[in-house]
Amino acid sequence: MKKTDSEEQKIMSTVDSGETDQDKGKLAEEMINNSIGSFTPDMMFQNIVNNYRNAEKLYGQTIIRELTDFEPGYIEKNINIPEFKRELKKNIAANMKNLF
Repeated sequence: MKKTDSEEQKIMSTVDSGETDQDKGKLAEEMINNSIGSFTPDMMFQNIVNNYRNAEKLYGQTIIRELTDFEPGYIEKNINIPEFKRELKKNIAANMKNLF
C-alpha cells in the first residue's frame, strides 16, 4: 500500500512538532532544576547585560542558550555591542512568546 503525499505531509508535520515540544520540555526542566519560579524576560536580559557570570550561574547555560538562540560563550564575548544587545533582547522576548 503506497502512502499519498498528503499522508506523508501529515507524518512529517507530526515529527516536526514533536521536536519543538521536546525543546520546550527540556527548557522547562532546566528552569525547574535551577529553581526559577517567577521569570520575566526583561529581568533575564538585565542580568545577562549587567553581570553575565552571575546570570550564567543563576539560569544555567541551557536556559540561556534556548532563550537567546546564542551560545553562552558568544554572548559573553559580544555583550558590550549595542546591536548585539538589541538582538539578544528581541530573541529572549520572541522565544518566551513562543513558549506560551
